[in-house]
Amino acid sequence: MNHKAKTSAALLAACLFSFLFALDGLRFRWDLSEEKLYTLAPATQDLLDHLEDRLQVKLYFNQNISGAEHLLPSRKVLVDLLEEIAQHADGKVVLEMVDPTVDLVAARDAEHVGITPITVTDREVGGVSLESLYQGLEMRYQDQSAVIPFVVPAELEFAFAARLSSLLRGKRPVVGIFSREPALSPPIPGIPQQASAGRIYERLREILGSRYAVRDYRELNAEITLDPDLAALIVASPAEVTPQELAGIQEFLESGGHVLVFMDHEKVNPQQGFQVTPKNIGLDAWLATYGITVHAQFVFDLRAQVLPVGEEIVTLPDGRRARNIVTMPYGLFPLIEGDGLSSTHLVTGGLDRVAMMWAHPISYRQTMPGLKAENLLRTSSQAWALPADTRLAMSRGNLELLKATAAAKGAPSRYALATTLSGSFKEGGVDGVLTVLGDADLFHNRSLPPGSENALFAMNLVDWLAQDAALIPLRSRGRKSRPIKDYYQVTMAALGGPAGTDVENRELDRQAKAQRRQAHRQIAWNNVLLPPMAMLFAALGHFAYRRHRAKLPFQSSETAS
Repeated sequence: MNHKAKTSAALLAACLFSFLFALDGLRFRWDLSEEKLYTLAPATQDLLDHLEDRLQVKLYFNQNISGAEHLLPSRKVLVDLLEEIAQHADGKVVLEMVDPTVDLVAARDAEHVGITPITVTDREVGGVSLESLYQGLEMRYQDQSAVIPFVVPAELEFAFAARLSSLLRGKRPVVGIFSREPALSPPIPGIPQQASAGRIYERLREILGSRYAVRDYRELNAEITLDPDLAALIVASPAEVTPQELAGIQEFLESGGHVLVFMDHEKVNPQQGFQVTPKNIGLDAWLATYGITVHAQFVFDLRAQVLPVGEEIVTLPDGRRARNIVTMPYGLFPLIEGDGLSSTHLVTGGLDRVAMMWAHPISYRQTMPGLKAENLLRTSSQAWALPADTRLAMSRGNLELLKATAAAKGAPSRYALATTLSGSFKEGGVDGVLTVLGDADLFHNRSLPPGSENALFAMNLVDWLAQDAALIPLRSRGRKSRPIKDYYQVTMAALGGPAGTDVENRELDRQAKAQRRQAHRQIAWNNVLLPPMAMLFAALGHFAYRRHRAKLPFQSSETAS
């Protein structure tokens, strides 16, 4: 290699090294996910842009996680997201990572702010070792602090943004709950405060308590009135609402307040054979003035939650007999999904499903010209309204009887189960919002397991009513399910669903299974044949191109110029 070539190679290497060194300080990530899961959401960016002071973020993170190495990829995602947050804040976010397992001061601070480790069990040769895993986050802004006791990477951005929003706001908005539930017992030092069995919406209070100050109202009278600082009022199916209480609710609504009403006309006791006790709410006439009617009938929907309805004895191939749990769609528990959720509304647009219990249809006719109505939840097109005295037993025989009763009532229909009205509720008044749900069991303690779609719906709805809706898209991001197409169910639906006799049902089952096998085979053969055929066509195209080029006369570069 001559001197000129060596110099050129050295200069090229120097340029390449300088380019790579410059790139090392840059953070660039190409997010190809459909929902941009690895990019800061606009709501988070907007909150960071409103920082007026320094935000201190301390991550309690033990570096040695022997026995839990499977957590390393998720931890990498967590650290990357926090670094991206710090970079976007342009110096206003200070990120610090401490290890409480080796730093006694950090361990004391973690215990003081409420960050406790979880125990990871690692089986070693000759015994079992227990390791403490810290993964908590503390946020300090001005004279306030917020804590995430254990950070889940998939939920970090929402948890971070929700707490940052509270820190920036300084004071949590107030949400009122008007019900007849008994009050909490007085707190006793050293003993956790327990809610009585009558507080059936206690889990709803716990969910809302993470973002709002929840204020209870057991009655409204001359001495007890609604606070003027309420962001939203929840009317949780209180019994026998008095005219004075209705006047207080109406005054709040007409002054621009946002009200959520959920109600039933009965109380169902599953522990006593699904006994139904009539319940007088006292809201029907008041709701009718705005054109809303919550009917006493029960909705029976073929798209429903599948539940165990009994047992049957089956004979195994070896001749033994065994008990088999029978499951059926319990049509009185409608499952709202797909086109049953309003795709255009912020509350329901990011949800997959909402599970309701003994729901009642809602009808609306316009009585006030200034109001706009929108249905948030609707049944499927295979639903009927059954009488209020319908037997609710969760048994196979009763469900078959209810299905036959529904079919005898005529063609199925769609029913609204949640309707919202927005606009001025009195002439010349301030715009308010009234949302009505025909199901008081939707937010019952048994219907709100942590992280469920019902809990998400509750939070989205209250956020929207409290005019704090910026984080709703962030809460639902990444939760969209992409179910695999069930060709059996598609065929059954195309053939009209289950028939009336066992012989017809067996024939439908045979056709649906045959169609499913055919579809699966077609997909399998496509996966086997299409890739090599694509490569073959590409090779033939390349061969044709080269053959065409070979027939062209040779031209030197000097001749071409």
